[in-house]
Amino acid sequence: MKKFLLASAILMFCCSGAYAQRWSDPGQRWDVSLSVGALSKAYQKHPDFTNTYRYMYSADKNNLSSLYLPHYKLSGGVVWSAQGNYQFYRWLYAGLNVSYARVSGSKYEAVNGNYLGKKIATSVYVLPQAKFCHYSSRRFRLYSTIGLGMEMRFVNDKSISQKSTKCKFACNFVPVGMQIGGDIVYAIIEGSVGTVMTGANVGIGYRF
Repeated sequence: MKKFLLASAILMFCCSGAYAQRWSDPGQRWDVSLSVGALSKAYQKHPDFTNTYRYMYSADKNNLSSLYLPHYKLSGGVVWSAQGNYQFYRWLYAGLNVSYARVSGSKYEAVNGNYLGKKIATSVYVLPQAKFCHYSSRRFRLYSTIGLGMEMRFVNDKSISQKSTKCKFACNFVPVGMQIGGDIVYAIIEGSVGTVMTGANVGIGYRF
């Protein structure tokens, strides 16, 4: 994953310098935005919910003891992201992405299905990022971003009254992003992959 992200950053840097259109408004160096998307691993193999009803016994298919472990029914899995970027050059921005996500799992006994309680995992992601603009006009911008930072995850297992805090490496890559709209207010459509978001995310931004 790290090698892929590094190679992607180098490729975006080269392509942006070669193909970005020359237009840019020197009076509008900042852009801020708010977007929403799908959390990576929320409905697959979330590290804090190893046995889920959708992916039954996914923790270890070769271990029969997983049949007797508690199972979870998950809800949530939406990521809210706020980011700000500053334009250093007509094709290069640098900024910060702060994201928030919450996944809740109802915990049940494997044998008789008795409800045991709720487990909640809340994550805050802080990712410094680089944004590479491939094409820019007054109404449309095509870009890519890459962000590397950390995730702070707070887990509260109410079934056993246990709380924990974890800090892990986080990354997110937007191979294709679009800003559509006016000079000041615009819509965002992005395709993301990484440890934060996977899939499409949409939002709204403001340029000044």
